[in-house]
Amino acid sequence: MRSAARSLVVLALFAWPALACDPCSVISLKRDYKRASAVFRAELISDHAFRSRLKVLERWKGEIGEEVEVNRVGGRSCPFRGFAPGVQYLVFAYAVDEELVVSDCSHTNPITTPDITRELETIRSRHAWWSSPLSVSLPWNRWR
Repeated sequence: MRSAARSLVVLALFAWPALACDPCSVISLKRDYKRASAVFRAELISDHAFRSRLKVLERWKGEIGEEVEVNRVGGRSCPFRGFAPGVQYLVFAYAVDEELVVSDCSHTNPITTPDITRELETIRSRHAWWSSPLSVSLPWNRWR
């Protein structure tokens, strides 16, 4: 009986946070680009509660200046990882009530892995086409 109780405590302490975090639905890079109000490469200037000030290093979409403030929100029950000083990020921000919001349920990520570097290169090479009204997301290539 004690063994079962101990197992439940271990499960509650270690597994519950992972189980409670409802994963976001995966969407394609192109679809996320089209949905976002602003897409840019940036690094953290300052961080206060759920608001971050970012220095924009490169911009592909959106009317933003050299610095931008974004509100951070979690994806469903998942907390937003936030921004770390000295790290560059690929940011997908969404306009909500005239403010920009960044969520874990997007392709916003630190540019620290080959996968994210590949996404950055894809955006650099395709952003003009993706911003064109002729570029549409068809149902059969929804997840690409």
